[in-house]
Amino acid sequence: MRERVASDDTMRTSRTSAENLLMSAGACVAAIAIATGCAANHTRARGSAPAVERAPCPIAGEQAEDCPYAGIARDLEGAASPADGARDRILSRLARESPALDAAIASVSTIGGDDLKYVDLWGRSGNYDASQLDLPSPRPTVDEAVLDAINARAGMPGARHGNFGPIHDAVTFAGVEHTYGYVFSLLPTPFGFKRARWVRDDLEAGFGLSRGTLGPLPKDGSLFANVTYFAGKIAFRTPDDARELAAVGAGARGVSTELRAFDFARLAPVRVEETLHIPLANGASRTVVLRTDFVPFVARTAAPDGNTNLLVYSARDSADQRARLVTVFPVGTAMRTKALDPARTGSGQPIATQYNAFIEGITGAAAPLTGERRILER
Repeated sequence: MRERVASDDTMRTSRTSAENLLMSAGACVAAIAIATGCAANHTRARGSAPAVERAPCPIAGEQAEDCPYAGIARDLEGAASPADGARDRILSRLARESPALDAAIASVSTIGGDDLKYVDLWGRSGNYDASQLDLPSPRPTVDEAVLDAINARAGMPGARHGNFGPIHDAVTFAGVEHTYGYVFSLLPTPFGFKRARWVRDDLEAGFGLSRGTLGPLPKDGSLFANVTYFAGKIAFRTPDDARELAAVGAGARGVSTELRAFDFARLAPVRVEETLHIPLANGASRTVVLRTDFVPFVARTAAPDGNTNLLVYSARDSADQRARLVTVFPVGTAMRTKALDPARTGSGQPIATQYNAFIEGITGAAAPLTGERRILER
């Protein structure tokens, strides 16, 4: 059974005013139908966009907050077969079901200044979840055909396939994977769906932002632009990252006005810094610094699900003299406490990439790597 819902002119309300609308006994207002996935036998308002057939949402295991995105994702995956012509079919389906998301994805590679674009501020990641690694038939986090299509729409190269140590799957551009890719992920994990970070309001409420600012369809800016700006202001705050921080500011025209006015001096990030020195054949050394920033919420102490901090994971690699974002998500106090354990600091510590990051020569290294781990306040 498929639903007929309005196209996404009203999707932006799914995490804002939609919660305050009432559902009548006989019909659903279009915005509520989109936000909750209710079976919509509604009467289309005069002048509204044509109805679009969409897969039911929510289904078992999903919540209202997952809609309409999980339903769209099912339709995109459905368009992936047969493989021949899959990309065009997926992108055509996306444009019909959500013109706003389609336009936002298409803008990804255009955001930024003259020196570095926002896409230059992101690294690479594996399209996998740790919960899948030991399964006989692991599923990718994002359907591979869907990820290929949205990368193409964003102007980014497709995934690179091969056996990369523990990953055993595709390595892709983290900026699309961890934003729009996660919005369209249908993989249930032990912590829920990956899109939860963008469709729940943990981060906005935690930092006193308007609901939806870091959502799939913010009222201004875009998910990719707003997340890059917010995370970049945190990850690139040290003098070594002056070029990257300048690039964050240079792209601010495409970012939410509320974020541009945000006072980052209010934040009190704590960084776990892990440094690896890798000998090179020419006798020189390559230095890779993995950075995990924990940023306590400032507007409330904890979200209903227990999240109290924003985690921003980034890396700096001397191979190209660049720092890059990898991922952003809310975490609880227990995870922060474990990461900041002083007993795990000092030299000779085992160090590996985390949170699906892929760094050539580091991720999946044949031999365990050791280096220095330290904790930096602010």
